[in-house]
Amino acid sequence: MAENKNHTFSGKIAKTSAYGFQLEQHLDEDRWLNFGKFYEGLKPIEGDIVSVDVQEREVGDKTYWNIKNVEMSGDKQPPKNGQDNNRQVLIVRQSSWKIAMDYAISNKMSDISEIAEVAHSIESDVMRPEIHKDDIPF
Repeated sequence: MAENKNHTFSGKIAKTSAYGFQLEQHLDEDRWLNFGKFYEGLKPIEGDIVSVDVQEREVGDKTYWNIKNVEMSGDKQPPKNGQDNNRQVLIVRQSSWKIAMDYAISNKMSDISEIAEVAHSIESDVMRPEIHKDDIPF
């Protein structure tokens, strides 16, 4: 029977897949840390800084690195070139146009500049920088 060894690795996630991830220090070795089919814990994304408890398992001539636990270090790196922020703006813009179009249909509006004005107004309201503690979304 194969002997299992436990390890703890810490570092920045360089690559992810549906099955696990690779830390930056393991890229040269092509070592993937695997979730396994019963893993239900945290599944971090690329760029996260983590501490990972893994179990090394050798089966024949292959070595498997099965994740037992993942902890975030809280030192997440900022997104590259503002990718997350740009994506969020595009999602809000698309949603704003959908709401504006629904509003236009229900109010029989046909002038695209008026519809655009409604969409921009909704987008501006959603993306406003100030924080309102008493805002209730329903």
